[in-house]
Amino acid sequence: IKLIDTVRMAIRLSSRIGEPKWIRMSERIAKLVRERKGLNANVDFYSATVYYSIGIPTRLFTAIFSIARCSGWTVSISL
Repeated sequence: IKLIDTVRMAIRLSSRIGEPKWIRMSERIAKLVRERKGLNANVDFYSATVYYSIGIPTRLFTAIFSIARCSGWTVSISL
């Protein structure tokens, strides 16, 4: 999934659940970090808004992030 797809999904889902404050907050934080630090938000940043919007408990966000990367991390380990 590309960043733009995740952002669009976050916008749509935040609107659907009637809580646009989450995508607004995400966009504001992304803008501030870009302006102050020169860093752009990535897919994972907006994924939190998507996870929240579809009802995934926040305590599971880190686990989902990690599981999604296990194969990549495993490949980078040299035996």
